[in-house]
Amino acid sequence: MSLQYNVKRITGSFQPDGGPSIQFKGYMGDFIDIDSSEDAVNAHVSEDGTVTAVLNANECAIATVNIVQGSETNDDLNPYVSSSKKNKLYKGVLTFRDLNGNTVATDPGAWIVRRSKITFGGEVKGREWKFFMPNPDITAGGDGS
Repeated sequence: MSLQYNVKRITGSFQPDGGPSIQFKGYMGDFIDIDSSEDAVNAHVSEDGTVTAVLNANECAIATVNIVQGSETNDDLNPYVSSSKKNKLYKGVLTFRDLNGNTVATDPGAWIVRRSKITFGGEVKGREWKFFMPNPDITAGGDGS
């Protein structure tokens, strides 16, 4: 068996409602992390040992994108950080695709949870952007071969 992976074929973007599509450029390290906010099923075990599987209605996810500190993507994302001072929640389409395979994650109403922490040091650092995905459509696929 031979599998294929090419980091240059992993794409991501955020298109805020009414705004331009922001292509994620300058990935760094473990550059995309998408995880469900809770387990899909919780087990309840009664005192007599009866197990009940409880389907969890929370299907939300958190996506973290790590972008190198000098990338213009950081500048492009900054205006779309939501603000209670402005009473503004910037929602938009968040999409990730592995063009070599079948992995896709998208959400039409995602938003930035937190502006990136800023760190400087003796080496180039990454900027982590966290997005909340309230209604994700996620397929963790293979390489398509």
